[in-house]
Amino acid sequence: MADNSEGTAKKKRRGPGRPFVKGQSGNPGGRPKVTQEQRDALEAVRALAMEASEVLHLLMTDEKTPAAVRLRAVMEIFDRTYGKAEQPVKVEDSARDVLGDIRAEVARIQGQVTNT
Repeated sequence: MADNSEGTAKKKRRGPGRPFVKGQSGNPGGRPKVTQEQRDALEAVRALAMEASEVLHLLMTDEKTPAAVRLRAVMEIFDRTYGKAEQPVKVEDSARDVLGDIRAEVARIQGQVTNT
């Protein structure tokens, strides 16, 4: 009896996020190779990062710069340093009503098509 219960305990089930058979890749082609041109472009952009941060610093601290530009420079620095603030998304019930209206309209049109 113990052998039977152990057999069911060892039975492997695929749960959420596990749709593939063991040993089967979900991405058989693998990650696309990065070309030398892409590496060079990334290196060129990274080389400008320090200069760009200095420009943002100058914009932020220059009293002659308009306040809106100074604020934007501060926001860019914070976004790049700490990440952008979380943006909550609110879904209202009216969206469900619209979906219901669409379904009703489709059903009405289908009824007209079958009746003619």
